[in-house]
Amino acid sequence: MMQSSLPINIRAIPAHNGLHAQWEVRTPDGAPFPKARFYRRNANDPSYSVVYVDAKRFQQLAEQHRAPSFVISDSSRWEHGKRDALITFLDESAKTGAVHMPVVRYYPEVIEVELPLTFFGIPFGRNKTQLIREHVSFVNGRHRSKLLAELNVLAFPVEVAIDCEAGLRDACGWR
Repeated sequence: MMQSSLPINIRAIPAHNGLHAQWEVRTPDGAPFPKARFYRRNANDPSYSVVYVDAKRFQQLAEQHRAPSFVISDSSRWEHGKRDALITFLDESAKTGAVHMPVVRYYPEVIEVELPLTFFGIPFGRNKTQLIREHVSFVNGRHRSKLLAELNVLAFPVEVAIDCEAGLRDACGWR
């Protein structure tokens, strides 16, 4: 199931002439490219769906991954040429075809923590509390997502397994 309302910076392009459906994401004025086009990697797999995510909220979830090696640094810290190559790759996608949209999973993780109980600032015990820590994990598209968020794109489409769809939509879906 796809969301019914598109964010103002996304245009859905229906499948035609044997091509898969595509989503065109416009970037803000001043960005190094005007738009990028994406298509579904798992277009024929009914166990995946498309969710339009708020770029900033989505990136916050991506940065909450419990394995720090999976968190992408700011593009200014990427190896030489990687940012420029990705910009060219995304810019060309709007001219010559489309690239895979990011494929992700959403994970809410329940964490039990003990917090001190105090009475007028005097500790007198501990209280166990459950917190929910949310993060997304990528099959592909970590760098694309990071760059789009850094360019202040409002929203972009991601492909997600349907068992994670509702949680992802609640956590960072476009509203």
